[in-house]
Amino acid sequence: MELSFKVKAVYDGRRLGDVLTEQELMSTRQKKQVRLYGSALRNGQPHRLIDPVYAGDEITVSDGESPGEVKSGHRFSVLYEDQYFIAVNKPAGLLTHPSIRDDESVLDTLGPSLRAVGRLDKGTSGVLLLAKDAHSHFVASTMPSRKLYLGICHGRFQEKRVTLEGPIRRSNQQYIRRVVHPTGKKARTRVLMLGYDETRHISLAAFRLETGRTHQIRVHTLWNGNPLVGDWLYGLQNLEDIFPGKGLVKEDRAAYAASLYTEKAFRTDDLIGRAALHAYALTFYHPLTHRYQRVVAPLPSDLKRLCGSISRDAPRRSEESL
Repeated sequence: MELSFKVKAVYDGRRLGDVLTEQELMSTRQKKQVRLYGSALRNGQPHRLIDPVYAGDEITVSDGESPGEVKSGHRFSVLYEDQYFIAVNKPAGLLTHPSIRDDESVLDTLGPSLRAVGRLDKGTSGVLLLAKDAHSHFVASTMPSRKLYLGICHGRFQEKRVTLEGPIRRSNQQYIRRVVHPTGKKARTRVLMLGYDETRHISLAAFRLETGRTHQIRVHTLWNGNPLVGDWLYGLQNLEDIFPGKGLVKEDRAAYAASLYTEKAFRTDDLIGRAALHAYALTFYHPLTHRYQRVVAPLPSDLKRLCGSISRDAPRRSEESL
């Protein structure tokens, strides 16, 4: 990693180490890396992190490590790339990180030295951001970001706008599974229903996460009685057993959820081989420009086919309204 910047007037006379922390958002670990294995220059001359710098000084720091390399010939659609990041449109069916199994992952394919900023479930498609160095990864991971998902759910929501709240924890019955439970961690999902297909009895919805729990959208949509189409873990099959206390479907939506358990709905599930969820847009903080960068991944063909009768401008409207 190599980072070059000018010292802002507000930091005039401060130690370089403090400027790296406060102006450039560098972690303590990364500063130690610079001090032990890298270098720091002030106006082209070597400079210690404990010494002062002044407004307008040109600073260049390096941690001594080469940036992560993107493999050539990869099969991903690149949505954004610069010297700090690469954002790709992850197809469904790929893990984000390598696993102990032989399943293919994005990092295996794109470059093991890259660092994923967040993750997407194996069955979820869409924007996946990867950092090429530790500093960029730290900044993008710790600064607030905005994520917008699009999904296709069974049935329709109570209203056009719904906020789903229910604490989420790991299930006692199945390790991979999450449930809504009073002892779980706070979770909040904002939902905007973009369109409804009366023939298939499905809705296209946009989801904005206000917390980042594992499987949050999948858990919350099932809990609301509107499971995602095609979801093998939180889908229709769970509506067969929805009595209170299991954290699957909330009590005031149980009767509606039970009405969705039909052969027609299962045939709709068969039209797609995964949970119908797509990471549509990501807005993240960039450590070089100190501005937010937005990246968009268009709906994939399988979701387009599934919600073909719903307005084509729905994704754009979700960005404006949610």
